[in-house]
Amino acid sequence: MLVPPPAVCEQIGVVQKRLKQQWRSGVRWVNPRDVHLTLKFLGAISEREVADVRATMDKISARTAPFALAVRRLGVFPGANQPRVIWLGLHGDIAPLTRLQRDIDEGLAGGGFAIEKRLFRPHLTVARLKTPAVLAGLAEIVARGDEFAAGSFAVRDVTLMKSELTPRGAVYTVLARFPLRADRAL
Repeated sequence: MLVPPPAVCEQIGVVQKRLKQQWRSGVRWVNPRDVHLTLKFLGAISEREVADVRATMDKISARTAPFALAVRRLGVFPGANQPRVIWLGLHGDIAPLTRLQRDIDEGLAGGGFAIEKRLFRPHLTVARLKTPAVLAGLAEIVARGDEFAAGSFAVRDVTLMKSELTPRGAVYTVLARFPLRADRAL
């Protein structure tokens, strides 16, 4: 996964605060410190599989150069009529990001992980709706989505995370970081 730096997470918190004024109930907000971009969901895996993932990620990160992303534009999945997820979009060096995601997906397919069938849509989830519902003013807010920005950052590494679901939400533990090492100055 890609984890934005603390300054960007703080700005995501500011965006959430603005949105919370609009919707006070029915929305479960992601803690800004936990906001991330999932490049590949692995599910429950064994220690041997973790070692295989580490080896694959080390190879991919060695041939991937750092790149820059900007966090902006509010959106929802699957749509404004019955939203389930509120997100902020990622913009900037999308081609290297997409290539990284594809390389991870294909690289891990050799280890038995299924290739993702859904189209990769780079975003950071900021909230989930407890039940799909029409939120007052959502269509207008999404239409003004460019008003919502949370800064830019250089992607210099990829993180392998373990998530454990608890009654209070997911708890994330860093298993490894893989610096992007191919030559390219930002």
